[in-house]
Amino acid sequence: MKSPNQTRNTVVPRSQAVAQRSRTTAIALLLTGMIPLSAHAAAGALAGSGSSSDPYQVSDYADLAVVATGSYSASATYRLMGDLDASPSDTAHADSGLAPIHLLGVFHGGGHTISQLAIHRPGHDAGLFGVLESGAVVDSLGLVGATMTGSHNVGALVATNLGGTILDCNSSGFNTGDTATGHVGGLVGTNSGTIRNSFSSSIDSGDSGISSGGLVGWNTGILESSYATGTVTAGRFAGGLVGFNEGTLNSCHATGAVSGTNPNARFGGLVGSSTAGGMLDCWATGAVTAYGDSVDLGGLVGLGSNDFLDSSYATGGVTANADHARTGGLVGDGTGETLRGCHAIGAVTATGMNAAAGGLVGAGTKDSLGSCYATGGTTATGGSAIVGGLVGTSDSVTLAVCYATGAVTTTGTNVLAGGLVGNAGTGDSVRFCYASGPVTATGTNAFAGGLVGLDRGLVDESYAIGKVVNSESSFLPGGLVGNDSGVILASYWGLQTASATMGVGYGVSGGSATGLITVDLAIASSFAGWDFTETWILGGADTVPLLRALSASYNSTQAIRANDLRRPAPYSWNVAGKRLTISAPGLSFQVVAFDVSGRVLARASGKGTASLDLPSSRSMVVSFASGDLRESLAVPLVR
Repeated sequence: MKSPNQTRNTVVPRSQAVAQRSRTTAIALLLTGMIPLSAHAAAGALAGSGSSSDPYQVSDYADLAVVATGSYSASATYRLMGDLDASPSDTAHADSGLAPIHLLGVFHGGGHTISQLAIHRPGHDAGLFGVLESGAVVDSLGLVGATMTGSHNVGALVATNLGGTILDCNSSGFNTGDTATGHVGGLVGTNSGTIRNSFSSSIDSGDSGISSGGLVGWNTGILESSYATGTVTAGRFAGGLVGFNEGTLNSCHATGAVSGTNPNARFGGLVGSSTAGGMLDCWATGAVTAYGDSVDLGGLVGLGSNDFLDSSYATGGVTANADHARTGGLVGDGTGETLRGCHAIGAVTATGMNAAAGGLVGAGTKDSLGSCYATGGTTATGGSAIVGGLVGTSDSVTLAVCYATGAVTTTGTNVLAGGLVGNAGTGDSVRFCYASGPVTATGTNAFAGGLVGLDRGLVDESYAIGKVVNSESSFLPGGLVGNDSGVILASYWGLQTASATMGVGYGVSGGSATGLITVDLAIASSFAGWDFTETWILGGADTVPLLRALSASYNSTQAIRANDLRRPAPYSWNVAGKRLTISAPGLSFQVVAFDVSGRVLARASGKGTASLDLPSSRSMVVSFASGDLRESLAVPLVR
C-alpha cells in the first residue's frame, strides 16, 4: 500500500490540461509585459458574474491586473477574496506599474489589504483607482507600502474621487517621492465625494506638490469620522489631514507633524488652507513648523477664508522661523472666519520681521469669535512684531465670551503685546472677555497691555489681571490697554496683579478703565453694570469673575465635551431639529444654553435626561452642572 505522502499519478483530460497550460502561460506573459493586459480575459475569466449578489472575485495579482485593464465592466461589483501581494506590479508592466482602475460600480475589500502596489505614471494621475465616478463605492480595503509616481492627483487608494463613496478604508507606508506636481493625499489625491471611517497612517510626499494632506490632497466633498497620523512635508499647502479644503469635515482629526521650507506656504495641523469650508468636532495635535517667508501657520488651519469652525481645537505647538509670518494656535490667518466653541493650548512662536502671532488666531479680518479660548504661551521676536494671547492682529473682528491665560512676550522695535489681542483695529469689538497671563514687551517704541496692546475699537465689560511689563521708558505699561484711541466701557484691571499704575499706558481712552485691588476682584459688586446672572459667575473658590458659558474649562488644558476621546463625559447629547436632549444616567443635573454673547437661551433640569428647545440657526454653548461637577459642551449650528 502506498503512503499518503507518496505522489499519486492522476490522469487529467487533455482539454483540461490544455486550458491549465494556457492560463499559466498567459499569466506568465502578462506579468512580464509580453502580451496586452486586455488579452487576459480570454485566458482566464474572473469567478462571479459581477452582480451585487455574485461579485467578480479578485483572488490574486493577475485578477487585479485584469480589472485594471478595463476588460470587465467598470459598473460591476468586485470583491477582494483575501490579502493580496501586489509586488509584481513594480516590474510586470515595463516599469509603469499597475494601470489605475476606473470604477463606476462597487469594490468590496472585505477587510483585506493590498500590499506593495506600484504605479509609475509620470505626467498622469496615480492611485489604485484612478477615477472613482459618482455613485461608485469602495469599502473595507487597506493599502500597505504603496509606491506611486504621478503628476496632478496622487493618492494611495484613489487619485480622483468625482462623487463616489469611500468607507472603512486605510493606507500605510505610502510613498510618492518628489514627482507629484498637483494634489497628493495619503488615501485620496482629490476628493469631491464622501469619505467615512477611513484613515492614513503615514505618507512620504516630498515637497513638490501644490497641496499635500495626510488623508486628502484637495477636498471639495465630505470627510466624516476619518483621520491621519502621518507626518506631512510639502510645498505650498500642507495639512495633517487635508492640504486644501473647500468641503466639510465632521469628527475628523490629525496627529502628525506638518512642516516645510517654501515661502508663501499655508500649513495647518489639520488643514493647510480652507475656503468656505466647515469643520465640526475636529482636532489636531501635531506640531506645525515653517521656515519660508510670508507663511500662514495654524495649529488647525493655516489660512482660512469664510469658514465655519465649531467645537474644534488644536494642541500642537506652532513655530515660524520666517519674516511676515502669521501664526496662530488654531488659525494662522483668517478672513471672514466664524469660530464657535474652539480653543488652542499649544505654544505659538514666531521669529522674524513683521510677525503676527496669537494663541488662537495670528491675524484676523472680519472674523467672528464666540466662546473661544487659548491657554498656550505666545512669543514673537523681531521688528514690528504683534502678539496677543488670543489674537495677534485684527481688523473688524468681533470677540465675545472669550479668554486667554497664556504668557505673552515680544522683543524688538515697534512691537505690540496684549494679553488677549495685540492690535485691535478700527471696527473691532471685544465684549465679555478677559486675560490673565503675564504680558512682556522688550524693545524701543513698544506697547504692552494686560488685555489689548493697541486698541482702536471697542472694549466692553472685560478685564485683565496679568502682570504687564514694558521696557520702553517712554510708554508706560497699561493694566488693560497699552495704547488706546478707541472706546473702553465698564472694564477693569488688577491694580496689584498687573503691577501697572495706569489702566491705559498711552493715549486717551473714550471711556473708562477701572483698577481694582485683589480683594475687590472677588466681589461681584465691584464690577458695576455686569450681569452675574447669565454672563459671568463669581463665588465659592473663584477669586475673579469667570464666563459662565466657559467656566467648566477654566484652569484646564482643554474644554471637556462629550466627544472628547481623552476624558469621557458622564453624559451624552443629541440634537434633533431644534431640540437638544441630554442624557446622564443616574444623575440629577441642570443644563443652560448660552449664545456666543453669553446670553441665556434656555434652561432645563432633570434626572437621567432633560431636553431643551433651542432657537434655530445659531451655535451655542451648553453648561452641564451636577453637584460639584460642572462641564461645558459646544453644540453645533442648529439648522
